[in-house]
This record gives sequence, structure tokens and C-alpha cells, in this order.
Amino acid sequence: HAAFKSKMDDAMRRSFESFLFAQCQPILSTLTFDGSFSLSDDDWKAKLNELKFIKPTHLDIACLEGNEAGLPKLLAGPIKSLLCFESFYSPGEKLQQVLAFYQGINESLSSAMNPEGTSQADMKLPSADDVLPAMILTVIMSQASRLLRSLSIVEAFATPESLRGKAGYAYTNLYGAVQFLHDLDMSNPSSLTIDPKTFEENIQSCRQAIQDRLEGAANGADDLTLKQTPAPPNPPTNVDVHAVRAARQNGEMLDLKWALQWRNDAQYPPTLYQSSDETLMATGNSKSTTKSKMAHSYKHRQQQMPSGFVRSYSFLAARPEDVRLRDLPKLLQEYRMLVHCTEHLLPGRAAGTAGGSSAASSMQRKESMDTDDDFETARQRSMTS
Repeated sequence: HAAFKSKMDDAMRRSFESFLFAQCQPILSTLTFDGSFSLSDDDWKAKLNELKFIKPTHLDIACLEGNEAGLPKLLAGPIKSLLCFESFYSPGEKLQQVLAFYQGINESLSSAMNPEGTSQADMKLPSADDVLPAMILTVIMSQASRLLRSLSIVEAFATPESLRGKAGYAYTNLYGAVQFLHDLDMSNPSSLTIDPKTFEENIQSCRQAIQDRLEGAANGADDLTLKQTPAPPNPPTNVDVHAVRAARQNGEMLDLKWALQWRNDAQYPPTLYQSSDETLMATGNSKSTTKSKMAHSYKHRQQQMPSGFVRSYSFLAARPEDVRLRDLPKLLQEYRMLVHCTEHLLPGRAAGTAGGSSAASSMQRKESMDTDDDFETARQRSMTS
């Protein structure tokens, strides 16, 4: 707003915008936008699934032809930025991910066009004729199912100032790439370098693969239900905001499956000494007894953990500016638990160290006594002879 725009720095403005759009997300998710996109999210997702077979040769991307196997690694950065673009709520945060996506595309193309060892004088730069097709290919590979809605939100709510400069130019390019796929005629792909008959055969293969996958999921639903872990008595109901932010930055798909997995990990964390136990029990026979005792000691120590102990590190990926006043009780609770756990384990560690030192001292004394006995025996034999 003009009344306070000049009084807010960029960090405060972005934080306020993120908070506002996060609170409005339930309403925004129900809105329909009057724009260039007529496909629904489900239709868009189905179209991307059917176009999975598209390769650089179909889009005339010469620098990427013949390297289909290395494309996932080459375009991993842009794909991650595109998935993050869907995950953030505010237009400003979305535009930052679009800019990162555009820059990642240029870096990937430059890497493909300039093999290692290319001199500075021979370096090639990607042109617009390379960037736009590469963006189209990356959109298909990412399978970003909510891309149309995210672009519409930016178009409707982004400020004119944020749509200027590099971020605005990157947004225009991404919009054009999505528009190309949105308007692609699936019965007559004249804009692609591919034979129509081959295109139709590939489309049918993709549709059959989708159908087989759906049938396999339906047939395995009963088995999956039987194998599920019983629900914990008091599972956490609210997903931690810092875990959500870290997942968005990693480009993860935040859906019900992700939330259930997070809840399961929070309630049933991996055991502290599981890998050590398995390693110890799998070693040679000569030391199996000692190592079995060590593994048993680890298990016993794990069973004696403080009551209510859960390996939950909600603020591990948080930045100082992300911590709010309402987070302090939980932060202090986790801090107290870690201190309690540390104080609980330290005496056992000290006792184990002391026991190890005593055993070492006893062994040294025994070796010393054995050496003295051997010396005395040798002296008596020499005197007798």
C-alpha cells in the first residue's frame, strides 16, 4: 500500500507478503482465473504425462541431442526451482523461483554447449532459440501439475514493480513455454519435429503406461493397507512450519503423502544405534562376543532414554529471522529434551571410558608381571648352567 510502502525494507515486505498469502491460501485455492489457460489442473497434469516421451530432437535443441541419459542430472537445478515455484504462496517468492529457474536453464545450456576445457575465447552463450525449447523440455520433465494456477496467481497479484527487470523477463519466458504446451494440438503436432504417426504411437504408449500404473496401484491397495504401520497413540497433528519451508526449498511435493510421512518420521524416528548394531553383529568370529556385548550395551542405553524422548529437530533448517515468538515454547522444549538426553548419556559414556582405561591398565600390569617372570626364569637358568 502506498501509505507504508516506503517505510518497509525488502525483507519485511517479503515476509509480510508471504504471511498474507499463506493465510489466504485456502481462498486462493478455490478461485478460478480468467486468463489464457483453459485447461484444468487435472487436464494439464494428464497432458504432461502423455508428453513424457518428448526429447531434445523433437524441440530442435541441438546442444542437448544425444545426451538423453544425462538430462535429469543436467536439468536437476531448473526442475527443483520449478517445483519450488509451485510450493511458495506469495507472488514475490514465486518470481524469485522463476528467476532461479531461468538462470538454471542458461547455466545448463552453457554447460552443454561448452565442454570442459573450452577456452574463454571459444565460449558459446545460449540464445533465445535455445532457452525457450529447453524451458519447454524442463516443464515436461518436471511434471509440475499446478503450474497453470501458479502463473495465474503471479499474473493477478504481483505488483508492477516486481514484474520488471530480470524476474519479469524470466516470468514472460516461462509463461510462453507453458502456453506452447497448453496450446499444443495432440492430434496434429505440427510445431514439433516428429512424424505424426510416431507421435500418436508414443502418446498411446504413455496412456497405456498410465493406465497400467493406476491398475497396479488399485490392485495393491489392499496389500498396502495390511502392511501399514499401526497409527501411534498420540501422533503429532500439526506439521512444523520450518519442516514445510525446508521441503519447499528442496522442491518436494507437499501433499497428503508428504504430511503422513513427516508425521510417521516424527513419531517413529530411526533408532540411534541400529546401523552400529548391525555392523557389530556382522563382523568376524574372533571378536563377535565383545562386539555383541557392545551392541547389547547400545540397545540397553537406547531403552533407557528419557521418557517421552523423540528425535524431533523442528528448527534445524530454520534461519534466525524465521523464528517467531510463538515458536519459543517449542524451541525451548526441544532444547530441554536435548540437554536432558545429553546429561543422561554422559555418565554412561564416562563410566565406559573409565572401564576401558582400567582394563587397559590391568592389561599393562599383567604384561609387565609376565615380563618380570620371564626375566627371573632366564637368570636362574644361566646361574645353574
